[in-house]
Amino acid sequence: MNRLRFLLFSLIFILIFGFTLILPFFKGQYIHSYFERGIFLSNLLENYKSKEGHYPGDLAKLSPDYIDNNKLNSLIKDFKYKSYNDSNNYLGSGSSDGYTYVLLLKVPNMNGPLYRFDLRNKYFYEDD
Repeated sequence: MNRLRFLLFSLIFILIFGFTLILPFFKGQYIHSYFERGIFLSNLLENYKSKEGHYPGDLAKLSPDYIDNNKLNSLIKDFKYKSYNDSNNYLGSGSSDGYTYVLLLKVPNMNGPLYRFDLRNKYFYEDD
């Protein structure tokens, strides 16, 4: 009886301790996979700019020259994109092309923050 009780408590301890250690790593990998998708999207935008001289007013302009339409649709579904003429003139999605942009990410199925892409340093940070 004592042996069974010991095994039961050990199993419960291992499960609780294991989930406490494993879940944060899983969460981090999940968020990181979205960051990688955002960096890939940023690279597509940079390729567009190097060819066209400006960023697209709408992400749909990346297809089909830079990425297949089906891949683009699955890539951009969790991102918000806005292009600007300059730092003071917002053009908005679907408007004419711009010279800079804002890329925002809200990771699905997480109660986490909104992330903003830093164009200069190529990484996401929490948007306040």
